[in-house]
Amino acid sequence: EPGTDTFAAVVATFGEDLVADDGTIDRRVLGGKVFGKPDELKKLTDIVWPGIRRLASAELSALEVAGN
Repeated sequence: EPGTDTFAAVVATFGEDLVADDGTIDRRVLGGKVFGKPDELKKLTDIVWPGIRRLASAELSALEVAGN
């Protein structure tokens, strides 16, 4: 998601060229940089999964506060 630490880390690691005209990550460009390249794919997962965990934790906390 543009504006997040995870987005910034992906762009910093894999290059500005993967940012599409609309400001999102062009998944085709990113895929070309990581698929078939285990070391690069590991870099990506090491960046993305902690961000996913943070988002999931925040959602669970919000649901808990709301009583759901």
